[in-house]
Amino acid sequence: MCNTRPVIFFILFSFVLFFSCSGKSKIAEIEFPPTYMVETRERFVVVTHPYAALRDQPGETGVTIGHCRKGDVFEVTGTRFMESGKKQVLWICLEGGWILRSSVMLFSTRAQAENASRAFLEENPPGNI
Repeated sequence: MCNTRPVIFFILFSFVLFFSCSGKSKIAEIEFPPTYMVETRERFVVVTHPYAALRDQPGETGVTIGHCRKGDVFEVTGTRFMESGKKQVLWICLEGGWILRSSVMLFSTRAQAENASRAFLEENPPGNI
């Protein structure tokens, strides 16, 4: 008489393995909006350059549509990384246009940005570069 337990166990194991490993379920792709700001921190900036250009779009091909001055405070509405040569450069979208990250200081709240702007202007008056 043959022992059928191992055969039954093998058949059950194969059955479970076959039906539990189907490739039918896929994780849906996540599409992010064109601006990549996910967190709510650093939503305000203070301009640090005497005159900084605001562009209509991020990148070197953007057209200058306005200027801002050292100490101006703006709310951040978006950010985008752009390639400049072989490196990535962060552009920040403000109410009036796009500006380079290197031209501003970032803050979490408007009050922090305004306090920093006053202190920054006291230490570096607009006539000094």
